[in-house]
Amino acid sequence: IIMRVDNRGRPLAGSEKTAAVDTICLGYGFWPSDQGPRLLNCEQRLDESLNTRVTLRDAWMQTSVPGAFVAGDAAGVGGKEIAVLEGRLAALGAAQRAGVLNPTQAEARARPLRARLKRERRFAAFLNAYFGPLPGLWELISDDTVLCRCENVTLGQVKRALADGAETLADVKAQTRLGMGRCAGRACNGLAAQVIAIVTGRPLEWASRCSVRPPIFPVSLGELESLGAASTTPGLHFD
Repeated sequence: IIMRVDNRGRPLAGSEKTAAVDTICLGYGFWPSDQGPRLLNCEQRLDESLNTRVTLRDAWMQTSVPGAFVAGDAAGVGGKEIAVLEGRLAALGAAQRAGVLNPTQAEARARPLRARLKRERRFAAFLNAYFGPLPGLWELISDDTVLCRCENVTLGQVKRALADGAETLADVKAQTRLGMGRCAGRACNGLAAQVIAIVTGRPLEWASRCSVRPPIFPVSLGELESLGAASTTPGLHFD
């Protein structure tokens, strides 16, 4: 059964339509893949359009950590075109830092990139606002709704963990295994943070903080072996 919703995501009575289907695929918006910047302790802020924290950068895509440049969906959600433009600005910033370009040369090359980036970001802001999860979603889910698909952790389990004294994403993870599956929390941390904020009344910016540990992405023993074969570090070799 599908229904129209209002601008808060609440179903509109009388708009129901029924269709016979075998499978339903749902999207809940997008979150930045920012594990790398967080491992580097780059400064972040809450992005209300994404309902999560994003990495702060200057005009050259340099983070609060000197020499660490971040482009694309590692610092926000914008798509391919924005990632390419930000990557080129980051390259110009790195070239300045290395002394390959002086500020005048870098700015001349950056000017057309910034103009295009401004247009692309306006479009990305529209998409994030249009396709992101609306507040009414949280009124529709029940305790048996799965938040963490990798470990099959439900909303009810997260709420029980909070009732038992958990206060942060790390606490919930320790009690429920949420975020400990193959995706390493990339799919569920944002949802769980919003649940924590709603249940505890804490700001989302506080609730969305969580630690990151390597490896950022799952790696196989074969991949580790190939690294060891190319490394001079004895500890990385496999017999």
